[in-house]
Amino acid sequence: MLCAAPKYLRKFGEPKSPKDLEEHTSLCFRLNDRTHDRWSFVKGKQKVTVKVHGSVQCDDGDAVRKLALLGRGIAYKSRLDIAQDLKAGRLLPLCQDWLGEPTPLYLVSPDRSQVRPLVRVLRDFLLEQIALLKRS
Repeated sequence: MLCAAPKYLRKFGEPKSPKDLEEHTSLCFRLNDRTHDRWSFVKGKQKVTVKVHGSVQCDDGDAVRKLALLGRGIAYKSRLDIAQDLKAGRLLPLCQDWLGEPTPLYLVSPDRSQVRPLVRVLRDFLLEQIALLKRS
């Protein structure tokens, strides 16, 4: 989801649609020497991909989150990564009528019979958190 700190939005305004991102500073994530600077969104049958720009590219997802909290730009993050910041009002959701790219979340084990109680607790916790996010 798109998000930004209130400080950034007071200074630069809020994008009303993904296309407005072209006029904003974006915080881009790098993975394997590839910058994720084409952000895709869906609204009903409409699909939009926007080439974003910004002076910051980072290969650490938490660093992108922290830069967003400082008001340095708009971030494109998993709701799971920023749930507490949204709840506390430190980050605000943007363009909520547009869905971002789905991101799978896997919990991998060699065999179901080898799943230890602690891993089961983690799995149940993650399922609970995801269910809460879907309701909010």
